[in-house]
Amino acid sequence: HNFTGIGEDMGAFQLCRLLQRREPNLVLKRSSVLSWDDIQNNNVIFLGSPKFNLHLKDIPAKGDFTIEGGVIRNLRPRPGEEAEYRDVWKTKAELLEDYALIHRLPGLNNRGEILVLAASSTEGTWAAVEYVTAASHARDLVYRLKGPSGNLPECYQVVIKARFKEQVPVEITHVTHRVLQ
Repeated sequence: HNFTGIGEDMGAFQLCRLLQRREPNLVLKRSSVLSWDDIQNNNVIFLGSPKFNLHLKDIPAKGDFTIEGGVIRNLRPRPGEEAEYRDVWKTKAELLEDYALIHRLPGLNNRGEILVLAASSTEGTWAAVEYVTAASHARDLVYRLKGPSGNLPECYQVVIKARFKEQVPVEITHVTHRVLQ
């Protein structure tokens, strides 16, 4: 596509600011020119809706949550969880709430890692990036995910909910998560 949403722009900027100190040779690529060699030989962050990141449908990533249209589907709801998490719009142009999915998994052939920060909306994608980059949210994420050893799991999925004002995520909360094998 020949455009990028504001959430993906802001997300890419925030991720680069955070990661450039540790990895000065970061590369930003459009998903349409990302090769399977790139994915196999590098750590990769997919930013945005799966409908724009077509590689995601072929990556062997299993989990309990998937994004389909404006819905995050919970394939195995636990007690107290919803089967679907849907976005809420005030008008066709004004998003009030959305859910986003954060999915960390090993890279292809166990080389590196893959992180997916996705939502059905550009605003939701921005919220996912905020959740992993803002100190207070990152602390919450680590607190919820770390195991008895004190380490983060290699593979997990997290569903968050965000409220928006003028396309800006103003409130982000953890909804549920899974540690994956």
